[in-house]
Order: sequence, then C-alpha cells, then structure tokens
Amino acid sequence: MIPFFSARRFQYEKPQPIVWLEWSANLPLIGLFVLSFFPMTFAQLGQPLMLVAGIAQLVRMTRWKPWKTLSEPLVWSLHFAYLCLPASLILRGVLDNPFANHNLIHLFAIGALGGLILAMIARVTMGHTGRAIYEGPKMGFAFAIIILAAVIRGAGVALFPQYMMTFINVSAGLWVLAFGLFTMKFSMMLMKPRVDGHPG
Repeated sequence: MIPFFSARRFQYEKPQPIVWLEWSANLPLIGLFVLSFFPMTFAQLGQPLMLVAGIAQLVRMTRWKPWKTLSEPLVWSLHFAYLCLPASLILRGVLDNPFANHNLIHLFAIGALGGLILAMIARVTMGHTGRAIYEGPKMGFAFAIIILAAVIRGAGVALFPQYMMTFINVSAGLWVLAFGLFTMKFSMMLMKPRVDGHPG
C-alpha cells in the first residue's frame, strides 16, 4: 500500500519486493507472536528476533524512497507512521531494560497503528466521498502530533520514567487533538452524499 501510493503520487517506479528481505522482515514477527505464549523462551529469543525484524523492516522501508514524499502530508504520514514499527523493534532489541522494553511497545501502537489509521481515514474519506484525494483539508499538523505522541509515550517514558504520568497525559492529549482535527475537518463529508453524485 505505502510504496504503491508513494510511487503513484510522485511518478516513480514502485520497488519490487525482494523475497529474502520480505521473509527477514516478517518471519521474525510471526516467531515473536508464537513465542509470546512461552515467556521463558521469549525472554531468551525475543530481543534477537526483534533486532532482525527491525533492521529488515527499516531496509525494506528505505526502498520505498520516503524522502521523495515530504511535500505531501497524505503520503509522508504513511512513511513516518510505518517508521515507528522498525524503530520500536530495533530499540526493544538493543535495550536490555524491561521497563523501557515494555513502554516502547507504545511507539508501535500509537505511531504505527494510530498514525496509519489517521492517515488512511483522511485519504479514504476524500476518495470515497468523490473528492480529489490530495485537495482536501490540511492535516500535516495532525499527522505530526500523533507521531510526536508516540515518541513521547514510548521513548519519552522509557528514557525518563520519572516523568511517566506527565508524558502519558501529554501523549493522550496529542492523540485526542490529532483525531479531533480529523473529526472537525472531515466529519461533515461523511454525513453528506458524495459530491460526484455516485452512490455510497
């Protein structure tokens, strides 16, 4: 999805998957899921698998040429959100600190999941209400602050645990603001008929 949207918007050839890289990026994630049911084994093998998966995911992402997308928030937001996945995996793979390791899950949960959801619902709202996808309300600020929320909740709490509750509250506030901006700018589009007259 991300390399397809990027290549289509900026008119460059979409990189084709490399089989060994795809396996290296995704197979360790399956292994981490299976090992999550076996805590003692996870404690031994979890971090090496995270490191392998994170590096592979990062290499995979650089092949999508994210630097070409910085002029379009609806595209760079996808890359920055996805970057939270390898960043979380690599940091959890190298930090031998259970507290930090646990909190860095939020870098993935808020940044990758929340960020991708926000970017995609903005994009899909434009397309599925019959509007030109890249001519909608400006959402760059909202995309940026949800990534900031992920960094504060994940890395911030991991590095500065003494400020945990402050960082959690700030991160939650940024999350609410980001999705609040989406609601304010896009909700009316979803409550009216398509502007192109098509059903849906």
